[in-house]
Amino acid sequence: MLTAFTPRSAKIPFCAKLARQHTDSNVFCLGAKIIGDMMAGEIVKTWLNTDPFM
Repeated sequence: MLTAFTPRSAKIPFCAKLARQHTDSNVFCLGAKIIGDMMAGEIVKTWLNTDPFM
């Protein structure tokens, strides 16, 4: 069985929420040199706590 990957990235939590809601992304990418630790944590928390296709 093949599983499709739907990667997305975001620079702010709002974009992470939209990526999860509108595309049902299952892989999330962050730029280590672009986003600070605290912002990265908020982005990931938002993405993980957003229900897909809401």
